[in-house]
Amino acid sequence: MKEIMDRILKSAVAHYEKQRAHANPTLGGNPSGNPHDVSALTLAFLTDYEALLGQKITTQNNIILQMERDHALLQRYLIVGLILLSLLISLILYRFTVRAFKFQNRIETARRQIQENLNFKNRLISLLSHEVRSPLGSIVLYSKSVQQTVNDPEIQDTFNSIQYNANSLLVLTNQILNTLRNEKEVTHLEPVPFLLDYEIKMMGQSLTPLAENKGNRLNNVRRIPEDLMVEADRVKLGQLYFNLIGNAIRFTENGTIDVFSAVKPDRDPNFYWLRVYIRDNGTGMQKSLLDSVLDDSFYQNNQFKINQISTGLGIHLCREIIYKMQGRFYIKSAPGVGTQLFFTLRIAKC
Repeated sequence: MKEIMDRILKSAVAHYEKQRAHANPTLGGNPSGNPHDVSALTLAFLTDYEALLGQKITTQNNIILQMERDHALLQRYLIVGLILLSLLISLILYRFTVRAFKFQNRIETARRQIQENLNFKNRLISLLSHEVRSPLGSIVLYSKSVQQTVNDPEIQDTFNSIQYNANSLLVLTNQILNTLRNEKEVTHLEPVPFLLDYEIKMMGQSLTPLAENKGNRLNNVRRIPEDLMVEADRVKLGQLYFNLIGNAIRFTENGTIDVFSAVKPDRDPNFYWLRVYIRDNGTGMQKSLLDSVLDDSFYQNNQFKINQISTGLGIHLCREIIYKMQGRFYIKSAPGVGTQLFFTLRIAKC
């Protein structure tokens, strides 16, 4: 820029010198008579310009140097930040890797447990099939054979009860085997036709010895037509009676267990409502225990005694069966007063 300005100024000086020389030849175009005045002015201007330009260049150089220092400092900060970020990411990856290995170990442990459960299920199927179902079939055959040789009505009733219980266990065993083989839900219903009054009567006779063994009296009152043929899951119905009446017997000593069973027509003429009421004067349950029994997660609670857990699990399964059969379930209990149960079932008419 300095060289360009020098050339421009020199050209300007030469131009004006020519103009003045042409206007006043005696002075060579210089009114003062000094031909070096314009050059001196030009030199002074160039000197001032050079000084000013030097100041500007120095200022710009200082700004550039400061920017370079700031840039270098920023680079150092960025490098340190990237190093710290890399360390943090490495630490996070390490933690996730450790947790992944732990989860992998848990998955492997769960897989082994599942395999053990499957093996146990297979052994259970084999046990039920060979060690339970076959003897039950033999008991039914032997009891029928012996029954034909006696004429005493009381003994005949005893053998009828034996055959009923054995057949019920046999049907239940077959249902359990089908559930284990097919992985069906526990409350899967398998309706079959049967006489409802006879079935409830035989269940009461089967439970009577258990009640008498604890000094209890079992009253099995039925208001059901003897010839009423229905279609329902007979095994599940037996589970309801055996579980709920069995709980009443278990927690009652020298008392009374009343069972009332009745049928009521449904709005649909093809269905009936079976209404069952069970009452005992046993030990009863505390309100906290009663609330826990009605809670679906009761059987997962380990803070109760073994007999209480078994009661809760039995009631839990009974509620599932009742709801599966479109019924309702109610329970009322108090310590020292006893327990009252009421449930309904919707049963098809044959």
